[in-house]
Amino acid sequence: MLVPENQVLALHGDLGAGKTTFIRGLARAWNIIEPVTSPTFNLYTLYQGSRQLVHLDAYRLASGTDLDALMIDDFLVPPWCLAVEWPERIADC
Repeated sequence: MLVPENQVLALHGDLGAGKTTFIRGLARAWNIIEPVTSPTFNLYTLYQGSRQLVHLDAYRLASGTDLDALMIDDFLVPPWCLAVEWPERIADC
């Protein structure tokens, strides 16, 4: 699968549906060597390889306002991909 640069991926699925495993595959494709883990307790994790990968777990966010408070757009350095688990939690943004 080819993912264009500077894109947001919304990953839908139940708990344990393989969302983080999918992110690990993206990281491997983009030469990210650090271990990819679920960012549940951090909310998001930044990874750098041939593309910047921002892995966001929106499960604990109540709204788009909470997302704005994280200021993720300040960290997006092209080329990037923002992969969002539980995107329905922040669908209003």
